[in-house]
Amino acid sequence: MATGNPQNVIWSGKRQVGLRNVGSYQISGAPWLSGSTAMHSHNHQAASGNVGVYRTNGEGTSAKPAEIRVNFPYVTKKFTIVASGSSALIRVHFASMYREDTQGSPKHNNIIERNHFIQLDGDEESLSMDVKCKEVYLSTVNTNSAFQIYAELTNIPTGSMYALTGSGITD
Repeated sequence: MATGNPQNVIWSGKRQVGLRNVGSYQISGAPWLSGSTAMHSHNHQAASGNVGVYRTNGEGTSAKPAEIRVNFPYVTKKFTIVASGSSALIRVHFASMYREDTQGSPKHNNIIERNHFIQLDGDEESLSMDVKCKEVYLSTVNTNSAFQIYAELTNIPTGSMYALTGSGITD
């Protein structure tokens, strides 16, 4: 047993999962799969803590793009999104493209205008990202877009993950 670390915490020898624990990312991630057959008609709403795929706003048109939030049950090690549909067009981003104004109406953030997304342009096109996150947003202006998602999960609870904001995400 040792003392004297910067926080004066006694090391007990127990290993703990966490965002800065290398072992949490070195082991194989636990598999998790989900998806949606029609992003524009996905009508589930949920609080941010619930796991799964939830539509947040929009209709799937140029004026009102459909947006879906995928909430992971644990912090990801890596995830892969596969676009599907006859004319699939899916944008992948880490923050909602919508925000609420004081009257509760959805307004656009700068996600699309500042190109803070990666776009999948065709059926079976895929994107893999080796990142830690607790949620990802998918949006489309096409009513024929659908997706599948595979994630490798750590054992890190989503409550440990900080909000992704700032340059390249929301600014």
